[in-house]
Amino acid sequence: MILLLLQATAALAHLSGFTDTSIQIAQPGVKIIYTLPADNLLELESQPRVEGAPPRAPDEYLDAVIQGWSISAKRRPCFLREREASALRTIESYQFTLRFECPQGFDELLIRYSLFGEQWRGEQNFTRVFMAGEQLRMRFTFDKKELSLQVPQLLKDWNKPLQAAFFEVDPNNKLRKDSWTGFANTTESNDTSWWQDLWRTDPGFITLGLKHILEGADHLLFVIGLLLVPASWARLAGLVTAFTVAHSITLALSSFHAIVLPPSLTEPLIALTVAAIGVENVLRTRWFAAGTDQVATIRSQPSRRWMTTFAFGLIHGIGLSYILTEMGLGDDLIGTLLFFNIGVELGQLSIVAVCLPITIWLFKRSWGLSVSSALSCALVLIGLAWFVERVSSSL
Repeated sequence: MILLLLQATAALAHLSGFTDTSIQIAQPGVKIIYTLPADNLLELESQPRVEGAPPRAPDEYLDAVIQGWSISAKRRPCFLREREASALRTIESYQFTLRFECPQGFDELLIRYSLFGEQWRGEQNFTRVFMAGEQLRMRFTFDKKELSLQVPQLLKDWNKPLQAAFFEVDPNNKLRKDSWTGFANTTESNDTSWWQDLWRTDPGFITLGLKHILEGADHLLFVIGLLLVPASWARLAGLVTAFTVAHSITLALSSFHAIVLPPSLTEPLIALTVAAIGVENVLRTRWFAAGTDQVATIRSQPSRRWMTTFAFGLIHGIGLSYILTEMGLGDDLIGTLLFFNIGVELGQLSIVAVCLPITIWLFKRSWGLSVSSALSCALVLIGLAWFVERVSSSL
């Protein structure tokens, strides 16, 4: 727990390890729309930075991003004709648009992605390919850096021509996505039931949710904070359930854009919930220095802590939704949201499974409440430090 607290002091936001791409193949060439959290680009900077300094402007990373993408056909490179970088302020992400021209045609089309390959082996790039009204979903990873397509043969099999122009907007935000293993016809897929679509959802979103919660120190410390006050099994189950239900509600509402709050507001509030749970812990334990009988006293005290936990969970759910919002999941959101939430819950339960036996052992010691209070004070300090840092970084 001490190691986790030390690690948490350096965490300012969520470096997700996940990036998002849509690729269009049309008569003009190949268009790549690549989106990633702005903080992730700090990995590409070779010069030392002042601690806490924000990422540079999107244009300053454009050359490095271009180096991470290459396209060839007939074993000859396609030419980069247009490039653009912009900031997506509402989700604190940068988006890079690259348009390649392939005068040699699209035979043996090879798309290669190598950004973060050595520095960040755990990164996954969730990618959608749109061509002739068909769609393909896949993931670029450290072990899978290339996508090979026999475009003429695919068009012959479908009896369809390439589209005459690129989409005016990112198709990721308006088209349905149906398959992770190959191209799928959108007209046919619209006739399938929701549970059939669910079976086609990439199980990688479970991993996405699991990693996102385990790499989010603020969420982890909040859950650990719930365990630092003696409570009965029923009360602990109620607290974890309240937090789970609450963040699941706002995770879904935010992902469906029913609730729209910027990270500049939500992230400081999440930091305050960590500080607040620490304050509540100290007030409940009251710095009891000795005597396991005091543990029984605290357990027997009436508590409506589940209400506070539920309220704070609503805030955490919005924070958890930003990575899905960033990925623009369009119409195919239900299965993705469900799998992502399963991953989040697995991560949360794993933390409870590891920390709960430790706190049970702790509260059997005469000095257990003192240690609990000290750790709760650390939560207060860390939460307040995060709050100041996140507010200052958003100004």
